Amino acid sequence: LKLDGARVEGSGAGMEPGPGAVFDGTGWSWHIDGAPVPRLALARSGAVADWRLCEDADCRPLPDWLAGLPQTGTVSFSACTSR
Repeated sequence: LKLDGARVEGSGAGMEPGPGAVFDGTGWSWHIDGAPVPRLALARSGAVADWRLCEDADCRPLPDWLAGLPQTGTVSFSACTSR
């Protein structure tokens, strides 16, 4: 898995815009040039807006991709491997 970019619409408590962030009128977006990771964990509290995942230009809230998710907890992603 490789995280290519991130976006925040507000800052505080660890949600500050990253290096090179650009403000588009509603939020800050920036490119992430990091190494692939074996696992990505996204915490969900139900108290703030949910994660949005994008595949190409198709960006939707996490529950739209994974129907039936509980509102709180952690969702973990890992790369699929074929044998």
